[in-house]
Amino acid sequence: MKKKKFYKNLWFWLLITSILFFVTNIVFSIIFRGSDGSNIFTAVSGWVSGIATIALGFIAVVQNRKYKEENDRFLSEQQKINSQLMQEQNNLSWRKINYDIYNSYRREFLEYEKEFSKYSISEISAKTLANNDTIRAIGELSIFDKRIRNNLTRNIAYLIECNFYCEAKANLFDLFTKYLKILDAFYPLLQDAIKDINILGDLNGEYFKKAHELIDMEQKIVLSYLNINSEFSSIIQKIYEKDISSAKDYIDKNITQQVEWVKKIREGAK
Repeated sequence: MKKKKFYKNLWFWLLITSILFFVTNIVFSIIFRGSDGSNIFTAVSGWVSGIATIALGFIAVVQNRKYKEENDRFLSEQQKINSQLMQEQNNLSWRKINYDIYNSYRREFLEYEKEFSKYSISEISAKTLANNDTIRAIGELSIFDKRIRNNLTRNIAYLIECNFYCEAKANLFDLFTKYLKILDAFYPLLQDAIKDINILGDLNGEYFKKAHELIDMEQKIVLSYLNINSEFSSIIQKIYEKDISSAKDYIDKNITQQVEWVKKIREGAK
């Protein structure tokens, strides 16, 4: 701790002032002393009173200074505590908001996954072919073609709209795009199969080839949904980690990647 210089100490000046006051009183009392010596007694009394007044003044100054220092220290500590509490409150609020957002994304993706499976080629075929009703299966596929397309279109729109990026989501977007192209090629073959049941007898024909391509693509799509769900789980876990700064950095980076990804898609669509 650095020591104060002696001439900056209040008690030093109290001593100097007291000595000067005392000497001045003695000098004046000698110069103007009376025959009975009353002037000296008066001077000493005045000196004592003066010293007492000065001492009380200095004590008050010192106490006020100490009180101010203690008060400033208390206010500083209180400000730090309030700042910490405010930060913790902000962090809790941030965690809650982002948890709700990403959990909502996850639930939405799960709904789309269920809907996709419900209207997939493999799901429709499995239900009808289980009863060895091939003609019904073809009819079902024809009826559900529009629903499959609508579902895919809504899925693709949500992939772009969702403010979240991961490789599984980008992969799912590519799979949907390819799926639609295969579906476009499959639909005319489906119409031909409805007109000519013999097409189904050609296991090496285009109809079966495209149907298997669609089913293979559907399996990859379901896997991508699983990967997205896993990614959401890791983000939600990261949101509640002790080090909130790393979670914030991760999500900020995630949003930036999403913006860049959508930009690339739009540039590619031009």
